[in-house]
Amino acid sequence: MTGRAEIPVHVLAGFLGSGKTTLLNRLLASPALGDSAVIVNEFGEVAVDHALITEAAEETMILNSGCICCSIRGDLVDSLSDLAGRRRAGLVPSFSRVIVETTGLADPGPILQTLSTDPALAGRFRAGSVTATVDAVNGSSQIDRHGEARRQIAAADRIVLTKLDIAGPGAEAALAQTVARINPTAPVMPGAAVDAGTLTAPASPVPGRIGDAGHGSHRGIAAHCLVVERPLRWAGFVRWLDSLTALRGADVLRIKGVVHTREFDFPVAVNGIHHLLHPPLALEAWPDGRAETRLVVIAEGIDRIDLRRGLEAAGA
Repeated sequence: MTGRAEIPVHVLAGFLGSGKTTLLNRLLASPALGDSAVIVNEFGEVAVDHALITEAAEETMILNSGCICCSIRGDLVDSLSDLAGRRRAGLVPSFSRVIVETTGLADPGPILQTLSTDPALAGRFRAGSVTATVDAVNGSSQIDRHGEARRQIAAADRIVLTKLDIAGPGAEAALAQTVARINPTAPVMPGAAVDAGTLTAPASPVPGRIGDAGHGSHRGIAAHCLVVERPLRWAGFVRWLDSLTALRGADVLRIKGVVHTREFDFPVAVNGIHHLLHPPLALEAWPDGRAETRLVVIAEGIDRIDLRRGLEAAGA
């Protein structure tokens, strides 16, 4: 794989019983995922027996759609390295993306950090997008009771509401409102509207609803929208961002937005999770025609006023 483009690794997260496996199983039947590798955790129950054609190894199955499906035998780095070695040796078909179904209690943040910083994966794999499933029947109570469910939603690039067909009237609107208080930047969609392209689409560099994000909170997780109209010094902004993630990275569940700087006449998109900051991306135009800095910081235990003061001071 040396010299080839890095393969994106997309994460499918969601709390226990939220329908990750059901959604993934439906999408695996699509030919659009034929050049994909799928890694499920060792407790996964992806129903692929009916689609099984051959076994490349005890834990690796090749499906009718052409997907490679395997279970984690150890940690993610070992699994990806082993999969890459099998690909290189011709033991499994070539693949252009990987989909990882996490355990129901997993925080996607450390997974993305591993993909971006582990030297064993450098040059071969890169972090892709995060899709989180939320159960329309039990999701509200799970969000109230479990920090893992809230952190999965906060880290997501898109959120899929499942079991809407058996939920009560108004469940979709109520749950979407609850989810938006945690992560106002991620689009929310019903499970029936999700196809293979949705699951593997790159994450948008700019939140779709950043202009309406405002301020929301739920059970200790707050979404702060920071708007600064005057241009900031790029070096000062970078120092602020580096300090925030270095000192409070464990509490920064997501940071995303665009920056208006003195040095550049174009918007710069920034995106990060916990201690991980993705490379900044130059955009061709302002998302809605307004040249201003707009950031959404989803965090635990960090005050909006402190964030805004630090941002303005650093970029003054």
